[in-house]
Amino acid sequence: MQGSDVLVETLANAGIEVCFLNPGTTEVQSIAALEGGNRIRPVMTLFEAVATGSADGYARMAGKPAMTLLHQGVGLANGLANLHNAQKAHMPVVNVVGQHSRNHQQYNVPLMSDVAALAAPVSGWVREVAAPEDVGRDVSDAFAAAVGPPAQVATLIVPGDCTWSEAGQPQPASSLLSSQPISADAVDAAAQALRAGEPSALVLGGPVIMGEDLEAAACIQAATGARIIGSRFCARMQRGTGHFEPEILPYLHKDAAADVANLRHAILIGAEQPATFFDLPDGGGAVLPKTCAVHNMVKPGGDFGGGLRALANALCASDTSPVVDPALPDRPRGDLTADKAAAIIARDLPEGLIVSEEANTAGVPCFELTQSAVPHDLLGLTGGGLGQGGTAATGAAVACPDRKVLCLQGDGAHMYTCQTLWTQARARLDVTTVVFVNRAYAVLKMELERLGLNQGSPELERLVDLTDPNLDYVKLAESMGVEAMRAETAEQFSDQFNTCMKSAGPRLIEAII
Repeated sequence: MQGSDVLVETLANAGIEVCFLNPGTTEVQSIAALEGGNRIRPVMTLFEAVATGSADGYARMAGKPAMTLLHQGVGLANGLANLHNAQKAHMPVVNVVGQHSRNHQQYNVPLMSDVAALAAPVSGWVREVAAPEDVGRDVSDAFAAAVGPPAQVATLIVPGDCTWSEAGQPQPASSLLSSQPISADAVDAAAQALRAGEPSALVLGGPVIMGEDLEAAACIQAATGARIIGSRFCARMQRGTGHFEPEILPYLHKDAAADVANLRHAILIGAEQPATFFDLPDGGGAVLPKTCAVHNMVKPGGDFGGGLRALANALCASDTSPVVDPALPDRPRGDLTADKAAAIIARDLPEGLIVSEEANTAGVPCFELTQSAVPHDLLGLTGGGLGQGGTAATGAAVACPDRKVLCLQGDGAHMYTCQTLWTQARARLDVTTVVFVNRAYAVLKMELERLGLNQGSPELERLVDLTDPNLDYVKLAESMGVEAMRAETAEQFSDQFNTCMKSAGPRLIEAII
């Protein structure tokens, strides 16, 4: 059997069902094997960051990896930002990258590059196939490495001649490692800290936070009075009415540090120590006080839910205080703003929706107000690399074809991977994209103003705006086969949003705020 067939069949045997691909000449054998094998669904993309971001979103909702197929080092480089996000999210991805045939690598031809060096910063496991007879074993190892534990990006580099040469037979599904048991000593130490009666907090990292995990956290809070601190940027969280909602620390260092200044114990469960997004001249870095004892109970990527339940059991915490859901906002009218759009989304969001959020500054009111919405899943921007929102939505729609997906997107961020609309149209995915158009990199304008660097300079202002020319997101979407509309008032947005929620297929709303 050819190496390409061994590659595809081994991954299919392991449980891979979907491949997001943007291949090239060195991957043509693998394309043929995907189509001929008819066991792994190929989902074509126009840009590698769409493929890698979709694989991330798929894993968040499916709970298992997808395969990517990328074209050599340059194709991998185009997909690095969303592999970075996937790695930060502790998501499993089997990232297959083509390479020149082994004999051809001695020549300094176009596309020849150090693929392993490019892959290393965003991968927990990297290997290049050394010989055709190694394909089956290496593919099986890549799948096992991706699934973990811990889950991670596993990059397998496949020289072209290893796909067209005889390579033996596919590997059967291999036995996978089970999650490492939660350390009883770590649980006991955390329980003792919480029983001490000093100001304490649980810091939740996930990466996936399900309803039962939130219930366990609520039980711990009810039993001990500990604060429960979460993040907007978790890989996936079930939220909305009936769900306990963790606190979110303020964005600025001085505000976050003041908020936790009295803490004496911080229990990290799947989380890193809290720190600001950036270090800036007016402050940054870790926010916990030096007098706070930090207990690393579950490492990032570890058994998050198991750790929470073990701690609740150790504390004999079984009762929770009733969840008090915030009131729904009033239905707004007049000129559209981010707050008004968020209020409409919160009121009219259908139950069971998957929300992929990369709206940045416009996303703040969306995050806050949708606490009052019906239950839904939220996918956050885990690694900060822009271009994730639409791609994660695409992967989520492939993973959950029976659920509607909503992508909340900033206008600048949308342009990083706008090609994902073409994939949504081609695959007929049920994704509604809302692009919040303020025609600026608003977060940069905010930081310039806050640090006193703007000084009214037109030249500097031009560097952080998206005007001259204005982008037309309706025409952009329509050119890629997605029905699109524009809203400038709350009434228009409400009508359009509800139409999208009641209709199947990809759609886009350009929300002028």
